Amino acid sequence: MNTAENSSLAKPIQPLIAVAMATYNPGIPAFASQIESLKAQSYRNWRCVISDDCSAGETLAEMKKIIRADNRFVLSVAPQRLGFYYNFERALSLIPEEAEYVALADQDDFWYSDKLETLLSNFDDETTLVYSDMRIVNAAGKTISETFWVQRLHNCTDLAAMLLTNSVTGASAVFRRSVLELALPLPNRIGDLHHDHWIACVALAAGKLKWVNRPLYDYIQHDQNVTGFGEPVGARPLSLTTFYNDLPRLKTAEGWEMARQIYFNQVLKIAGLARVLEVRCGKTLARQKRFAIRRMAKLDASPLSAIWLTISGVKRGDSANLTGGAEFHVLLGICWRFLSRFKCWLAAKRPIASL
Repeated sequence: MNTAENSSLAKPIQPLIAVAMATYNPGIPAFASQIESLKAQSYRNWRCVISDDCSAGETLAEMKKIIRADNRFVLSVAPQRLGFYYNFERALSLIPEEAEYVALADQDDFWYSDKLETLLSNFDDETTLVYSDMRIVNAAGKTISETFWVQRLHNCTDLAAMLLTNSVTGASAVFRRSVLELALPLPNRIGDLHHDHWIACVALAAGKLKWVNRPLYDYIQHDQNVTGFGEPVGARPLSLTTFYNDLPRLKTAEGWEMARQIYFNQVLKIAGLARVLEVRCGKTLARQKRFAIRRMAKLDASPLSAIWLTISGVKRGDSANLTGGAEFHVLLGICWRFLSRFKCWLAAKRPIASL
């Protein structure tokens, strides 16, 4: 067999997937299990960069023992405590230049052997990110739910809904290098912003998301989870009726403070994300996505955006709700903003009492 024939029979080179893992004092058995599930992947061309957020010395030593026999793992310790959001940013900044795809990993989940291979096989030219369902288990391995999507539908097409409520858990996804370049540096953290929420918004703004309708890993629930599984069982999506029923609460000190917190933690977060998205993804935005982003970017200032948000929430409805009615939660914060401005205007109009 000649050289040309040998070349034609050679397997094509697989694109490199870089796995970004952020760790902080993981339970060693769970960490070891996660590492073994990575090693067992049917897709072989991957590397894992681990950014550790100053774990305790004994824990760090055990982590190094677990990965030291496999040079596909690189562990880097942060110079100071960052918190999970900025530690994931640091992990993503360590991704090697030659990586064409990026995956996120938690420190204690368990990946099924075909996870990376299945996610990568679902990409086409327009797809920027592919994500899957997950099985929810407790620390003892007992199944809590066979699916993550119990209380609401997942969303991979509606950018405005994605800005309101994330549908992409980081460990469920693989995304293109081009998404990473748009996503970094991460925006300043406002409210409860998570790294995977921002990445999902960037990926959807820049292209198309795909969902694999089966679990590809076990999502471990325990006391140390930064975020948990779903809403309380039986909880119904918020609605316009819920919003009207909550409005009178603004007359109380407790309700006023609640609405103020929604404004600063949620409304400003969403508006800020939309503004950064428009700057970073402006050249790639489809017309409908650009319109949605511009409306969301003005939630903190424009009555028209508030009206548009209300209409969007009503259209989505309870029967196929993508957001859990987050629109009507956010509206309370917007109302607080306008009422606060009105109170300031009234105060300025009052005559100053003479001495």
